[in-house]
Amino acid sequence: MKVVVGARSAVFAPFNRLGLIIIDEEHETSYKQEENPRYHARDVAIYRAAYHHCPVVLGSATPSLESFARAKKGVYTLLSLKERFNRHPMPSVDMIDMREEMRAGNRSMFSRTLFEKLVSRLERHEQSVLFLNRRGHSSFVMCRDCGYMYDEVPAL
Repeated sequence: MKVVVGARSAVFAPFNRLGLIIIDEEHETSYKQEENPRYHARDVAIYRAAYHHCPVVLGSATPSLESFARAKKGVYTLLSLKERFNRHPMPSVDMIDMREEMRAGNRSMFSRTLFEKLVSRLERHEQSVLFLNRRGHSSFVMCRDCGYMYDEVPAL
């Protein structure tokens, strides 16, 4: 059995009999090649999988909007994990409306709940890791006075 593990260009590996293609963390923008030749490794993988009559797995805990929509329309098969490895429970998730936080006087970028939980962990000498889903930019702009969210950044 031959296995190729690599960067996005590995999707072009010269195999004649592909058995399976896996694109891990398929939502990552790094799969998109912006310079010539322009391509998206996910789309190339789907094309090659169809050509070689083999399955392709687009793995992600947070799939891209395109992949999720295609799965909901039945173009892809959506497989959801209901539990983690070794039967560990899925983490609880709290949705916080930051507009309500601002209305309550919280001008911080952290909700009061998050801040309290971080302080609690620090008091117990525990660690916390915060993952920011955007590097260096926001996908929206929110008015701190009224909470209105702009889809596009307004011209200044």
